[in-house]
Amino acid sequence: MTYEEHKIAEGQDLHKEHVIHDGRNDLKNCVPSCRSCNSEKNTRTLNDWYNKNNPKYTYERYFRIYQWMRYDCLKFIKKKRKKKTTRGD
Repeated sequence: MTYEEHKIAEGQDLHKEHVIHDGRNDLKNCVPSCRSCNSEKNTRTLNDWYNKNNPKYTYERYFRIYQWMRYDCLKFIKKKRKKKTTRGD
């Protein structure tokens, strides 16, 4: 589900969930998450919480989380840096 689909279906914004609890507070350690998933995960690691034993688990969602952590967050960071240097901040 995309951010827009989630907002329409659930009527709420996504939250920033730390992959590693008490880990770094940067995009490499954070993924978009709905409020209920954020609460359910709590202090567990991503793999301890989000696996085939979790009724919400789908491979597609897991792959999207992995994709964000591995590639997409880096693209986002590069895009933000490029905008910042273009503006002269």
